[in-house]
Amino acid sequence: IINLPKEITKQYTIIDPLPLYKFQRNYYEPGMTTRIPFLATTKTYWKKGHTSFPMLKFSGYGFINDKSYINHLNSHDIAGVRWTDENTKRAPLLLKFNKKIIGHIVLKNPKIDTKHFIKNGKLRMLMNIHFDADIFQLINSMPVNDIKKIAEDQVEKEIKKTYRKGIERGIDTYQLSHSLYRQNSKLWKQYKKEGGISLQNKELDLNVSINIATNGKSKNMRNMIEH
Repeated sequence: IINLPKEITKQYTIIDPLPLYKFQRNYYEPGMTTRIPFLATTKTYWKKGHTSFPMLKFSGYGFINDKSYINHLNSHDIAGVRWTDENTKRAPLLLKFNKKIIGHIVLKNPKIDTKHFIKNGKLRMLMNIHFDADIFQLINSMPVNDIKKIAEDQVEKEIKKTYRKGIERGIDTYQLSHSLYRQNSKLWKQYKKEGGISLQNKELDLNVSINIATNGKSKNMRNMIEH
């Protein structure tokens, strides 16, 4: 893996290392779902002549809850994980509009606030996520509010896609059960089912906000953003 700089960059923004002491702590924590990085082998990257050699690559996460293995999400289905992890200090986001890349921003220091409420007699969980961001590159000039809206919509879609993939496989990907346990243990016990809250809600209640910094940019960059 360390011989592949492009792969390192991708993995650095996705993989959250799991020290053994954290795994042991999480293993016994009520409502906690622990994700474990999975590795696979590939012959895609390293060749000598016409011979391909196997190398390790990141292949997604396995998930453990209530002291049992639940299921696995592959690397294509976990894009939302980095946006919901406060350990993510910086992560790049390629901005896309009408399936075309229009720029590149860097999201920083997600602040996550998870709340619970009852709607139509059912327990719901709401995630409010805020990012600071810097613009790294824009292919064409664009108002900053448009950049902000595109980025927020894109992050929201990635988070919801990962959530739905988790629901399909019985995985509480974003630790909603544990959040409820921390906030209201009595309510958590009321809704407890096999180690966590029932994962019956197919859609995630979510608010994403991004604050894009423009101070300190060069004059050309400011003009590109503002016009």
